[in-house]
Amino acid sequence: MRRLELHGASPVPAPRGAVRGNSAVPGLSVAEHLALLAYAHGDGGDPVEEVLTELGLAPARDQLPITLSSGQRRRLALASCLVRPRRVLILDEPEQRLDVDGRAWLTDRLRREKAAGTAVLMASHDAELVDAVADVRIGIGG
Repeated sequence: MRRLELHGASPVPAPRGAVRGNSAVPGLSVAEHLALLAYAHGDGGDPVEEVLTELGLAPARDQLPITLSSGQRRRLALASCLVRPRRVLILDEPEQRLDVDGRAWLTDRLRREKAAGTAVLMASHDAELVDAVADVRIGIGG
C-alpha cells in the first residue's frame, strides 16, 4: 500500500448530494426514505428491501428515523448510499457507531463495492478497516 502524508491541508466541503448522518426526510419512515432516494436516483431497480435486510434494518422499516438508535441511524445513512446507483462512494468515518458485526459487514461491503468497480474514498481513524480495504492511504496531519 502506498502512503502519502499531507500537512496543513485545508478542509474540503462535502460535495452536493453527500449523505450525512442525520439526512433523513422528516415524516418519512426508514423504508419510505430509502424508497424516495432510490426513486429519485432512478437506477431502474428496487434495492430497498435488499438493503434493509442486508443492514439489519428490516424490523425498523416502518419507524421514523429519529426513533432509531445511533447505530441504526448510521446504518440508515449507509443504506442511503447503497440504494443509489454509484461509481464513487465517499464515506466519512463509516465505521462510527457500528458494533463488531457491523464493522465486519462494512469491511466486506466495501470490498464488494471495489470488486464491482466502485471507487471508494473514505476518511477513517480505524487502521484495521483502512488496512483491510484501502489500496492507497493518505495521512493528513502532523
